[in-house]
Amino acid sequence: MTQNLLSLTLSDEDVAAVNAALSDLESRLSGLLALDNATRR
Repeated sequence: MTQNLLSLTLSDEDVAAVNAALSDLESRLSGLLALDNATRR
């Protein structure tokens, strides 16, 4: 079995930028809703 290992170091500024981008996406996609299984069919 192959393992893909990754080491990544993010600065505080990078983490803040990622969090801001995620918050922006969440607010822009707030109109989306989750459908239950019966509705999807």
